[in-house]
Amino acid sequence: MAELSNADWERYVAALCLWREARGETIEAQEWVVWTMRNRCKPGWWNPSGTLAGAVLHPYQYSSMTAPGDKQLIVFPMSKQPDGPGWVPDQAWMQCMWVVDQVLMTPEYADPSRGADSYYDDSIGPPDWAMPERSRGKKGRLNFYKVLT
Repeated sequence: MAELSNADWERYVAALCLWREARGETIEAQEWVVWTMRNRCKPGWWNPSGTLAGAVLHPYQYSSMTAPGDKQLIVFPMSKQPDGPGWVPDQAWMQCMWVVDQVLMTPEYADPSRGADSYYDDSIGPPDWAMPERSRGKKGRLNFYKVLT
């Protein structure tokens, strides 16, 4: 079995987080989620590695990846095909991989989220950090903010 390169590991971790947190959202909303990951790689965030995986896997930053009890924590983007070749990636996973690649190839100055580093889903109440002056926009059911200034 071949080892993953660091770049592939980063892509897969980011795509898994995206799939868990925003599958079913528009491509634009998914892009903004990946931008929050990228923006958490900047100095000032509690991500000493400065990597996407470091941002995503830091405890409680993306609940679907680290929060005990989060129902997404044990869900993976594969489905068993009853009459097919066995386990195959679902279509939403393929889209998430594509979105991650697109965002990673985009220059930082073209960030459409204007530095968003946090978001919350409409299914929960607004967190304390969700102050109107920090808002960067709403995409689908996701509300984006730039918490660190």
